[in-house]
Amino acid sequence: MFSVHCERQGKEIPLVFVHGFMMDSGMWKQIISAVPEDFPVYIIGLPGHFSPYTAASADTMDQMATALSKVLCGTAQSRFHLVGHSMGGYLAASLSRVNPGILASLCLFHSSAKEDSLMKKRSRDRAIEAIDYNKSLFCKSVVVSLVSPEHSEKLSAVIGEVLENALRLEKETLINALLAMRNREDSLSQLRSLGIPVAYIAGESDSRFPLESIQEEAVAIGAIQFSVLKSVAHMGHLESPRATVLALQEWFEKIKG
Repeated sequence: MFSVHCERQGKEIPLVFVHGFMMDSGMWKQIISAVPEDFPVYIIGLPGHFSPYTAASADTMDQMATALSKVLCGTAQSRFHLVGHSMGGYLAASLSRVNPGILASLCLFHSSAKEDSLMKKRSRDRAIEAIDYNKSLFCKSVVVSLVSPEHSEKLSAVIGEVLENALRLEKETLINALLAMRNREDSLSQLRSLGIPVAYIAGESDSRFPLESIQEEAVAIGAIQFSVLKSVAHMGHLESPRATVLALQEWFEKIKG
């Protein structure tokens, strides 16, 4: 269901990187090179998002979180620091409900611990209809909207690669992922009660997660860090890789044992 790759071993609590919807584990390549050597690193591939791109059947976030928990426990480690981008953040936050003891800390990268608003749920429904009508057109429209206009030209080749990967995904994988995101439960109160360190890295121009809303969430949860990537939409690792690495390095220093 999930792919898991151990990038390296170390003496600290492991770092686990979970990519977002229609992305793949390669998105972390530049970031991993900046991780301190003491941290073991695990890279997760979401169901249906890696070769041979078989259709993913899970359509709830808790189903996926339960499966991810089993995968992580199979590494013989007991606790993990998780970094989740977008949908990967939803999934990481959902671990707080299905297996809270596994979470040592959480970094939400262009993501949120809240459930979808009613407006967002309706947007997911429209997306499902769009995929059913024309998957290719849906993928193209989403991928080009992930970066801010000022970065689109210089990132055109990379955006093309992201789109190429997205087009490999089965229609069922896309629809079930959208259902899981639409119907996921709120994880904010559970994370707050756990008291683990939570960090947010947000894009100044991210229309999917308006800055004011994410900042309010960070305050409500008592986040240890709230970093804003200037002139960035939803893909900080591509739009502003240096600023993204610096924000993550700040978090790495805070969670070191």
